[in-house]
Amino acid sequence: MTFRNERTARLAIRGLTKSFGGTPALQDVSLMVEPGELVSLLGPSGCGKSTTLRLIAGLEAPDVGSIRIDGVDVASQSVPDRNVGLVFQRYALFQHMTVSANVGFGLKVRGLDRAEAGRRVEEILAVVGLEGLASRFPHQLSGGQMQRVALARTLVTRPRVLMLDEPFAALDAELRARMRVFLRELQQRLGLTTLFVTHDQAEAMELSDRIAVMQAGRLLQLDTPEAIYNQPGSPDVARMFGAPNLLEGRTTPHGEFVHEAFGLQFAAGQAAPAGATVAVMLRPEALRLLPADGPAVVSGLLYLGKTVLYTLRARGQELRVERPSSEPRFALGQRVAVACDIDAAWLFPALASQPNPSRSH
Repeated sequence: MTFRNERTARLAIRGLTKSFGGTPALQDVSLMVEPGELVSLLGPSGCGKSTTLRLIAGLEAPDVGSIRIDGVDVASQSVPDRNVGLVFQRYALFQHMTVSANVGFGLKVRGLDRAEAGRRVEEILAVVGLEGLASRFPHQLSGGQMQRVALARTLVTRPRVLMLDEPFAALDAELRARMRVFLRELQQRLGLTTLFVTHDQAEAMELSDRIAVMQAGRLLQLDTPEAIYNQPGSPDVARMFGAPNLLEGRTTPHGEFVHEAFGLQFAAGQAAPAGATVAVMLRPEALRLLPADGPAVVSGLLYLGKTVLYTLRARGQELRVERPSSEPRFALGQRVAVACDIDAAWLFPALASQPNPSRSH
């Protein structure tokens, strides 16, 4: 049997705002998830990710804003009528019920015919790779199997939008990695419109068609993983992905960026006024070290397996450079020069007055 969702939907939220006890949790958030697309909500705890899911599901009501599924405002609809699925971090399985009973519980509540419900439970257990485990109880399952049961329990109702709230947070690193691959393959195979909440940058990069970066209840940037990594809309967005170097320097009359302490000078990737003070983002892996009597000194060295992370100092400033461990090693205290790939540099206005712009594509 092959599971097919009856209809995957387009989700659009506009101007969504929510406060709890006078404290803003969400401030004027707008985004659209296209049919079959997976969008991750990424940000630190308390930034509004889970609140967004609860508003869409109907578990909370927005103070301002609209939630539309295929163009229909669902604000007046009950939770069941919205037909969206929400998978939480905690599996919340009924311990006294078998896997089959747990998965079919939502169908029973909806009053579905027993024979049809049984067919759909059997079908979805095969989809998530749990065939043969229908008669087991939750305490007889591994963490990954329990997570699949929770996912199957949601999918069996054939939701128009699937939402997952940090579903792998309780799993160990190896199992998390396997479950990410499983979920992405399943989501693409079934064509599910999906919102995925995470605070893990690597998880968002691996899973997403687009990433919505959130901070303090606001949407900072919505874009593809590649664009957000290489062209962040603000230093705040850049800092959420690894540990980028953010250096302040100036532009020359010819449009070049100059950072005197590390002896960097290259053509700016974006237009900038001549003589302006600007900040540049340089990813550690985009920089190269040259064995020359340069302006920087190797002050730190950290072996990471595939790569080596160097810390350089020059005139009281620091720069991180990450290089393949197969390259010749530089020594602590060695003087070096630094070079970079022009395409890897990304400019911002000066850090002291940097706003948080939002880019949406």
